[in-house]
Amino acid sequence: MKNIKIETANGTYVVKNPVGRIGALHFSILQSCAPSGGKDGLTPADAEKLAEGFNKWASRVLGSILVEDESSFKYDEMPGEDQYAIFIALMSNTNISDDLFRIVQ
Repeated sequence: MKNIKIETANGTYVVKNPVGRIGALHFSILQSCAPSGGKDGLTPADAEKLAEGFNKWASRVLGSILVEDESSFKYDEMPGEDQYAIFIALMSNTNISDDLFRIVQ
């Protein structure tokens, strides 16, 4: 799978598409903090779940998928807002709906 390039206000980052065990962890964290989908935007409970999910994701997944030699910062030097921007970008790029599969036979 190809890498994903994400531009933030502070620089450009390249991350590997999360696959394998890291991909499963990535997906489970995103699924656990997905917003409820209410019409009024994020509820306070959604915002709290999202913050908890980001905290887990940044410490458990980001360091494993960041391609440091192609990114503006190394993992230990990344501004927090860039970490959050990458988290949100990958969340928007991941199918976390109920329509993950259908049995065809």
